[in-house]
Amino acid sequence: MATSVVAVAHPGVRHRPLTPRSTGAWLPPAGRLLLGVPLALKMAGANAVVLVTAIAAAAAHGSLGRGDIPLLGSALVLSFVVSTVLVVLALEPVRALERTARQILAGDLEARVQVSVLADRDVRRIAGVMNNLLDALTSERERIRDLAVRVVSAHDDERAHVARELEDSTAQGLAALLYELRGELDRTEDETTRRRLERLLGMAGNSLEELRSVTSAVHPRVLTDLGLVPALEWLARGVRRRHDIRVSVNAPRPAPPLRPVLAAALFSVAREAMESSAARPGTSEVNVILAVEDAGIRLVLENDGAPPTEENRAAMESALRGRIGLVDGWISVEPTARGGTAITAMVPRRSS
Repeated sequence: MATSVVAVAHPGVRHRPLTPRSTGAWLPPAGRLLLGVPLALKMAGANAVVLVTAIAAAAAHGSLGRGDIPLLGSALVLSFVVSTVLVVLALEPVRALERTARQILAGDLEARVQVSVLADRDVRRIAGVMNNLLDALTSERERIRDLAVRVVSAHDDERAHVARELEDSTAQGLAALLYELRGELDRTEDETTRRRLERLLGMAGNSLEELRSVTSAVHPRVLTDLGLVPALEWLARGVRRRHDIRVSVNAPRPAPPLRPVLAAALFSVAREAMESSAARPGTSEVNVILAVEDAGIRLVLENDGAPPTEENRAAMESALRGRIGLVDGWISVEPTARGGTAITAMVPRRSS
């Protein structure tokens, strides 16, 4: 959401312009272009100006002979070389700061400034401050991430508790009601009463199925009780039944041991990706692959449906990235060689 700032003028108070003026804005374009050349060229130009001025002054006083011109030319070249080398060496620590900043912007939060032996005391102090700032930011990022993981874990635990209470109390009550209604139906010979009991049986049965669907959506108990692989197979059976497509699950046996927060994150990605894949036009098959690699745990869902548009692909990645990012994972949505789509989630092994 864009915000607007309204400046309120007060009498007797001078306000500075809201748009900052850059230093040297008063210079003509040629002057700004000249001052924008690299520092090494500036130093070489300054040395050349000094040397040419000295030659001109000596020539004006008649103290410059023809044999002095090659010597002065050599001095000019040597001055240019020495100035260039000194400037390059002096700017190397600054370039190290720039390289570190670019690494941070690229996502490498472990990058730190390597202080050059050529750096002076001021540059070393700047590098130390920058490294301390990066350490503080990394520590704060880890603290926020751990807090987010705890919040999500507590949310999952609460959802699991609610689902368990519904299954253990309400669902069992409905099951007992169904049992009693069936008993009454078997003992009743009156046709009107039998039709009424059958209608009540159907209503109670539908309510029980809807309750089970709600509890599964809130938190599938199979994930908590049996683990990720049985939960993936349970998801596959549901998608197969609802969409009438082929769904296969390929996973290692025995299943890899995973922390509950990691299993919940992968399951959340699998559920969203499986439903999205099944809903794609032309999808007839979805393959789910769970693999344990040296780099971590990889979950791949491939479908043979129509590939999404670039906008839909970006939206899908954004929707799936939130949960998997809490465990330092990444997500990608890419087209396959067969014309379908592959949704890949990867979690580092250290997170498992």
